[in-house]
Amino acid sequence: MDEEALELVRANHYSLIIDESIQVIERMNVTDKDFALIISQLADVGENGVVRWKDKEYDGRFCDYKELADAGSLRMIDSALLNVMNRYAPSFDEVFMLTYLFDGQYQRAHTWTSSDLTTESSVLSWTKTDTGSQMLQTPLHPWTTVV
Repeated sequence: MDEEALELVRANHYSLIIDESIQVIERMNVTDKDFALIISQLADVGENGVVRWKDKEYDGRFCDYKELADAGSLRMIDSALLNVMNRYAPSFDEVFMLTYLFDGQYQRAHTWTSSDLTTESSVLSWTKTDTGSQMLQTPLHPWTTVV
């Protein structure tokens, strides 16, 4: 999501529901020569590997990479370009993640290390019972969801 879309989300007080999980990091498919061209001529690499596009009017072969850079999600790590999901959650009034085995997902690490979590955040756990399922008053573990 770009900044304009996030502003609309904030202004209209949207809630976000994520069913299962989302891909929070993706290695971009770029050749070594294209990588060198992007890094040496088309973009600058800042703190934490954040890639910033030099030419705001660029509309060439690498415009997809420019869009990611403009959105703040393009990163360089070692000799790779990665699309790292933006920190969009704070723009929503509420975020619900409906998933299981959360501990094993990249999404967990991404959420845990981001500023997306606030003191108002909570994690709910559910457990199976003889008659169905029941929400637990206290999570089994701060980042465990049992279904």
